[in-house]
Amino acid sequence: MKSNTTNGLLVFGVFVLIGLFAFMIFGGVNTTQTIISTGGVSQEATTVSNSLLTGEAGTVTVKDYDRENNSRNTEIAGTWYVLDNGQLIVNNAAVTSIDTSVGSPLVFYGSGTTYYGDKKEYSLNGITTGTVSLDAHTIAAEAAMNATGYDNTGAAALTADDDAENTADYSLTLGSGGQDVYYVKWKNADDQSLFKLKAICTFYPSNGNVSDNKLVDADFTEVAIPLYLKNSIISVNNDTASSAFLSYYKHCYVYKAGTESTIDLAGWAYTKTFQFVVEAVSGVNPAANEGNNVGAIVFDAAYTLGNDGKIWYDFYTHDTNEYTNTVGMAETITSPQGKETGIVVELI
Repeated sequence: MKSNTTNGLLVFGVFVLIGLFAFMIFGGVNTTQTIISTGGVSQEATTVSNSLLTGEAGTVTVKDYDRENNSRNTEIAGTWYVLDNGQLIVNNAAVTSIDTSVGSPLVFYGSGTTYYGDKKEYSLNGITTGTVSLDAHTIAAEAAMNATGYDNTGAAALTADDDAENTADYSLTLGSGGQDVYYVKWKNADDQSLFKLKAICTFYPSNGNVSDNKLVDADFTEVAIPLYLKNSIISVNNDTASSAFLSYYKHCYVYKAGTESTIDLAGWAYTKTFQFVVEAVSGVNPAANEGNNVGAIVFDAAYTLGNDGKIWYDFYTHDTNEYTNTVGMAETITSPQGKETGIVVELI
């Protein structure tokens, strides 16, 4: 009799254990077991699983700050592109909050022509509300940029152009069929702004006097000229004849092609001196034909939405127009003389 009772208790105990095990697996236990090692001693801790919240509705508060301002914590209302799980939910607009879901990846890209905005990834992990801080930077005004031209030594400034018929910045003697080198350095003279230099483009006339004007720099790669520049004409006044000398964009080069790398010019920062090589057509002396203007201009980069629905980081828009003046700074492309973002050199 005692043996039967013992056997019965054992069977009952087995069923109880099976029931408890089944309850732990199928009974909706909303915990996960985590082993935490502290000083060599293993302790078992119970934590709420993030997967319980994934997909639930959530809200993200957005704060953006101008990091070029002296305080570095000045809150602004910049404009942004925002992707939620790969879908565009904010298109070049200011944003203060976003309705999303827990675990959904958000990606922010700065847009507009007032501030650069750094790319930022963010998601709600195990929480339904959160705050994301975005870094923005006041874009330098064109008037804050300084460009200085140097002769073939790279040390002495180019001769100022004093020809009353021409409003070029500098002059350079080339000679018949000649070739020479000049240099240019750019600086941002505003201590509360930034210029993100991405491209340098060069120009010269199509009148049969100049055969080339090119940048020589290992960090820059030549790319196709954006349509907006290709269709633009650089005009330099001929005051005596009440007409203009015309030049055209012939080369564009980007810094570290295929990357989002830029040369960042914060307040009072300046570039190295970039080398340019200018060549006259064989047997032609440009001095005999006035108005042969060459030069270079810099462009910045920013994020824009392309016609293909992708976010691009470049110095021009990826659409049918390929604008440069709606990306970051609106550089003056038809009259770059003035020694700001560009210089004009008359060949004499």
